[in-house]
Amino acid sequence: TGSLDRAFTTAARAISDKAPQRVAVLIPPRIAGAADVATLVRSAMLGCLVGSQGQDLRRTERTRHPFRAVEIVCAESPTDAERRGFEAGKILGEATNLTRELVNLPPAEMTPVSFALRAQ
Repeated sequence: TGSLDRAFTTAARAISDKAPQRVAVLIPPRIAGAADVATLVRSAMLGCLVGSQGQDLRRTERTRHPFRAVEIVCAESPTDAERRGFEAGKILGEATNLTRELVNLPPAEMTPVSFALRAQ
């Protein structure tokens, strides 16, 4: 799944240079040699969240803009596994972005107390 995650993240980076926008990702029912649909959904959601979030917290002009909304579209009604894949991708993407934010804050702003408050 690492190569899928990187592919979706790269695609999100390529289109997140504009002001915040809504995006939709179409997941086809079958791709020859690809992972199952639930894995594709997870990777798509993760890639959209991580790829559209830049590490430019302190810059006045951002190079990437988080998407306002992400819609993952499957050819058929989503299964429970695909819904779990969506949630897993969302959790992983948000956790990755939070980690990036926390490690990029200067020590004067990210004190042990503020870190503990943020962790709650």
